[in-house]
Amino acid sequence: MQLSDLSTELGRNQETKQRKLRYLSDRLNFCHFQGQNISIVLKHRVFNRLKVLTSRVFPTIGSEVVCQPQSGEDATWLLERFQVHKVSIHLKNAYLDFFPAYIRVDSGLIRLGLPEECFEISDPEINSRKCTNVHGQIVCDHGLYTVEPLEFSPSQIKVVLPWKEHRILHWSPPNESLWLILYSEYNTYFSGNCQVQEEQETERGLQILLSFPQEPYARFRRRKFRSQRVQITPPPDIVFSHPLSRESLSFKIHDISGRGFSFLVPKDKNLFFPRLTIPRLELRFGLHFSITCTTHLVYCIEHDAYIRCGACFIDIDLESITKILYLLHQLQDSNAYVMHQYVDPEKLWEFFFSTGFIYPQKYYHMSNHAQELKTLYAKLYSGTPTITKHFTYQEHGDILAHISMLRIFDRSWLIHHHAADKASSRLAGVKVLSQISRYVNEVHTFESAKMDYVMCFYRPDNKFPARVFGGVARKLRNSHKCSLDTFTYISSIHGMHPGPIGRKYWVDIAHPEDIEDFFHIYKQISNGLLPHTFNFIESDELFQSYASNDLNRSLKTYVLQTENGPAAIVLLLMSDVGLNMSDVTHCMYFFAIQYNEIDKDLINKCVLDILQKENAKDTSLMLFPECLAKHMNIKSEKRYTLWILNLKYLDEYFQYCTRLFGKF
Repeated sequence: MQLSDLSTELGRNQETKQRKLRYLSDRLNFCHFQGQNISIVLKHRVFNRLKVLTSRVFPTIGSEVVCQPQSGEDATWLLERFQVHKVSIHLKNAYLDFFPAYIRVDSGLIRLGLPEECFEISDPEINSRKCTNVHGQIVCDHGLYTVEPLEFSPSQIKVVLPWKEHRILHWSPPNESLWLILYSEYNTYFSGNCQVQEEQETERGLQILLSFPQEPYARFRRRKFRSQRVQITPPPDIVFSHPLSRESLSFKIHDISGRGFSFLVPKDKNLFFPRLTIPRLELRFGLHFSITCTTHLVYCIEHDAYIRCGACFIDIDLESITKILYLLHQLQDSNAYVMHQYVDPEKLWEFFFSTGFIYPQKYYHMSNHAQELKTLYAKLYSGTPTITKHFTYQEHGDILAHISMLRIFDRSWLIHHHAADKASSRLAGVKVLSQISRYVNEVHTFESAKMDYVMCFYRPDNKFPARVFGGVARKLRNSHKCSLDTFTYISSIHGMHPGPIGRKYWVDIAHPEDIEDFFHIYKQISNGLLPHTFNFIESDELFQSYASNDLNRSLKTYVLQTENGPAAIVLLLMSDVGLNMSDVTHCMYFFAIQYNEIDKDLINKCVLDILQKENAKDTSLMLFPECLAKHMNIKSEKRYTLWILNLKYLDEYFQYCTRLFGKF
């Protein structure tokens, strides 16, 4: 080799060494900036045992780094008995090790000479993080133990059981798995079965290595009719802080539904395992909108160079999930709209009249409130109130079908205002029914939805709802899953004219025992779901929800008493006129308890007395059971059947509708 070539080669080697020294200096300075400690691994000069001295670093300019032991131990005394084995810096998914050129102790500080060589050891198994502000508990047959989580990886976690806790509770390793809980002051991050891998005695206590469960599991009850996952282009981002390490992370969503999403993580960056709860995660849909939610990992499956993590929504507000479903419904059918804020009020009213949804007799009773109705519906269709939802099927800006729902009682939503332009589209009415059904299927498990039951009132002679809703009830043949109750409807209480009452009676606020009396009679008559859906005591939270959306609602429950005990329960439900166009939300419900204590004049006088007590204007009246009107010779205008579905049995509902309509 010529002299010039040798000089060039030496120059390159020197440049390489300088780069490595600079890299080591940069990592040490970053440790100082982040407040991260380094590990000085010591080896006993006689017994060859290892000891780790955790130390804080000071800024370095590249030739020497100054460290301060965090344990408070005398560094001079230690180095008389131990020699430095290596110095280790913990990176995200690797260790950076080096052997110092020299070591000196000066006033309790350790000075390490930086070498020209360092070694980076990368391994997915080393992909671990320290636990930050996390507490732990172990539950097993022997008792409840408080532990301190130290560090974790996707497959295992290291915890310390303090000696005091160990001595008091007499820890012994369980033969079977134990239950581990990881939590902070306000959140639980993990709860599940773990296996003990190894134990090691340390100065602080018994160090226990536990393996996380890796098998997928169902956070909610498994259903046959599941949410359809959709891939969005460009994919949304998720941004969150890891609950155990507090590290800020961001990934692209692989696919999403109204129930949850999945995302791909490179193996060398994986920090996830099933049952991990992320209390605050932000989904960013580009510049369109972003939402914040709580999610729970249900599986982490290996795919080539990635880990696919599946998460379900645990807590998400109703407005946010509605935005997601609006987007997903549009991707599946561009004519399907959820809570579309730009429904033209003029087109909506024209649609209601032209489809016959508002027929002459109905409009006759509504006509005095025409302007109030316009104002009310402009309010309902210009925002996203938490107590109403509407769905439309539109083509070229024309409304072809419409359906909506209203939170009428605390945990119950009323499906109503179902109308379709059959001349323009034969299937549009079925499509909006499918929309609202899929919406219910997506959101009913979220606490923010307050949705345990859905219900609707329909006239028994109306073929479509009788075939669909009535058909579901007949198919299930279980009134605790789906029930039907028929009422007699009278449009105006003011039209009643009671005759003389020949015996003593009085009307008073109902007591819980009076309501229980009605429930007892109801079980004998129907044994359906009405007691579970109707609130006979006002919900303050629901009242506030209406008020916050600038809507009116009030509920009072009265009892009609005679000398022989309670004869009827009367529920007065008041709201904005036209909120439901059949006035079932602005109505008095009369539930008979003792038939032989009631006659036509007493019913008429009772409901008029309640209107007077409340200083209320006219309302409609619903009589239950249906046979009451015929028995009392009360002239009725219509019959309404109340359909109620327990949402635990949505699968059976979808099975019926799929057989009925084919694609639903």
